[in-house]
Amino acid sequence: PYEAHYWDGALRFVALSFPIESGRRWDGLAHISPYTTLVVAGEVLTPFSYSPFELVTSGTPMTVGGVRYEQTCTVEASQENLIEKRLWKAVYARGAGLVLQEFQVYDTQNLNSSVSWDERAEKGFFIRKTRIVP
Repeated sequence: PYEAHYWDGALRFVALSFPIESGRRWDGLAHISPYTTLVVAGEVLTPFSYSPFELVTSGTPMTVGGVRYEQTCTVEASQENLIEKRLWKAVYARGAGLVLQEFQVYDTQNLNSSVSWDERAEKGFFIRKTRIVP
């Protein structure tokens, strides 16, 4: 299979695997050790310990940042348990490329799962990037 790679600083992700087909899975973290750490606001995190990337939708219309895209595909990888949540999500649009990306990393020792991650996380971050069209 052919692949598209995405670089974020020194980190190399396998962003897409071709052909584009819903349900397709691949190792999006093939070039990143699960023991890789990031320091965010003085806290050490190990954010790259989640499941294979999966193409969850393809050919789907979507509006992102007020722009309508007729054909998009969504890639997700996630892992969640009582003490950590990891989510990587990317939306690609035909003719535009990456239009939305989300990366969530939360860690906690609060085991009360009735409380949202935003409220019980003791460390971590949520990054959301969207394509800006002038």
